[in-house]
Amino acid sequence: MNTQPLSALAGLSYNQRSSLRKGNILTVSDLLVLSSQVIAKRCRITHGEAQEIVNLVFDELKPLPLHHLGDPDIPKDDIITTGDNILDNALGGGVRTRKLWEVTGESAAGKTQLAMQLALCVQLPHRLRGVSGSACFLSTSWTLPTNRLVEMVNNHPALSPAVCGLADIHTIKTPTIALLIHVLSDTLPAFLDGRKSQPETKPVKLLVIDAITELFHSDQAVSTTTLAERSRNLTEIATLLHILAHKHGLAVVVLNEVSDAIDRELPPNSRPHEVSYQDQARLFNRGDSIPGENSKEAALGLVWANQINARIMLTRTNRTRVLDDSDYRPHKRRRTADDGRNVGNTIVSSGSEPIRIRRLSVIFNSTAPPVSLDYIITASGFISLDLDEPFLTTDISTIRGPSNAAPPLAPLEDVCPLDLPLAINSSAGPSSDPSLPSSANFTGQAASSLGDVEPDLLLEGLDAENGPQDEDDEWETYWKDGDLGSDVYSQVDLEALSSGL
Repeated sequence: MNTQPLSALAGLSYNQRSSLRKGNILTVSDLLVLSSQVIAKRCRITHGEAQEIVNLVFDELKPLPLHHLGDPDIPKDDIITTGDNILDNALGGGVRTRKLWEVTGESAAGKTQLAMQLALCVQLPHRLRGVSGSACFLSTSWTLPTNRLVEMVNNHPALSPAVCGLADIHTIKTPTIALLIHVLSDTLPAFLDGRKSQPETKPVKLLVIDAITELFHSDQAVSTTTLAERSRNLTEIATLLHILAHKHGLAVVVLNEVSDAIDRELPPNSRPHEVSYQDQARLFNRGDSIPGENSKEAALGLVWANQINARIMLTRTNRTRVLDDSDYRPHKRRRTADDGRNVGNTIVSSGSEPIRIRRLSVIFNSTAPPVSLDYIITASGFISLDLDEPFLTTDISTIRGPSNAAPPLAPLEDVCPLDLPLAINSSAGPSSDPSLPSSANFTGQAASSLGDVEPDLLLEGLDAENGPQDEDDEWETYWKDGDLGSDVYSQVDLEALSSGL
């Protein structure tokens, strides 16, 4: 039986789908088992209108012709560069069309920044690894920041006002699920066909939804009915997106949010060799490339995870690094009074102050294996970091040093190499903090890679990662001073107390 929802068929108009819903004819199977007379009676339409609906459904479900692999008529996927070579390689060349991509992550991780960068890169010509297309932004709760787009065009090395701009980024707000389904089934297909019929305009090659999770925030109590309704809506939206992606050759990028990951004990009646929902969620909804990354998981559950072709997770970390010009690929620079770089809202002087590092993990991808990398968000957009870390190939004995040296802050197997403390140049002498290993315990390559950076700046960056080291919590001090100890009752003379009574 074909359980495909009729609302996902692009051939039906809005009025026709509304009539079918009034007659409680929701799926293709519901329609095929009824005659046109019964459909007309249940939907309260004429017999001719019912027959037209049946014909449109049959035309939509007509089987596609078979092709052999050497057939030149087979539509081929285009690849859109992300504007970052390292990220392109991690995704198997870039963002491919005819696929449904998801970018998930916590707030301020850079999801919208990456989506806006894609909306500009899709406009690049083929010689610059673009597809000479335009982008559509469907925003659910906010307005697209045009000032930020202009800033990226003026700063990114691959972008220029001559080849990309705001004129080829189309946007519309879809604050409800019903409106999003209406746009995906009626408004957007008509717009895409209109763009194709105008050869002087760039065809739409990228569709972004920012962010789908906003539509499913609800104050209603969770129940079987609400979960079933959410699953039906997610499946219908995903079906419409896949139809648009394949019919019009689009790359669909959907932004999602994350929630806290909670591991629960398996029920007592579970089978020992059965793959539980919890195990599936851990494999397909979470990242695990650095400690703490698996504390968050993608929202909307496995129903949505089964609809997408690739999932990318962005994570904010507490790590900072002092980066010099060699850590960036060549990019346009805006001169300031102190000759620094404008990184987001912070002016970062060349090689002097730490910058916050974030983490990207490809959870799964139908065209490339899972991989993780570090990145930063600058005035030019998303930039991956290709740091040459000596700790990746260094023996543990060279890190721990002699037997009388202080151990590392955490076991090496539990710490990402980029989480290790920065080495201080040997000319600066040992650190005043005994918990930090001295520079003699690190390889010479690690010390030399920092150049002549001042030790105070490195310690400031370390404090930013590990938090203040010299401040005590007032409540912790209070309870520590009032601690009676575990042997308090053994010190009480019970006989003296009883005689006094």
